[in-house]
Amino acid sequence: MINYNWVFVGGFLTFKIPQAETYEIAQEAGTRNTISFNAGDYIITDSIGELYVASPDKFTKRNTDLGNGNSMPKKLLNMAKLADEDGTIQTSYGEKSYTSGNQYIILQDPDDYIVLDKVLFEQLYDLAAIDSPWGIE
Repeated sequence: MINYNWVFVGGFLTFKIPQAETYEIAQEAGTRNTISFNAGDYIITDSIGELYVASPDKFTKRNTDLGNGNSMPKKLLNMAKLADEDGTIQTSYGEKSYTSGNQYIILQDPDDYIVLDKVLFEQLYDLAAIDSPWGIE
């Protein structure tokens, strides 16, 4: 398990690129593609076909509902870091493993991390800050 401050050393600020997503609201608890959800959770399919789950509160905080099962991520800053060690982390959708140089760990809230493969991260998130002097050393 990583320390919250670990993400800040060598991390950088980024945001999810606003691209149309689709969602459905789970009618009952279940699992889809290894992702667990509760009744009332939003099951979201992002612009590249990846599934993720958000509680109603998180959905409202992070997405603009466009109606008819469509939404757009809001431009919210997150802290991200390319993993520089192997390990596991507890995310809102279960424990996830990560390997050095292969996955990004994104801190969305003080208690909410996500782990994304490097290729997916580079497709979904703004990369401008990676080499900027605003990255945190």
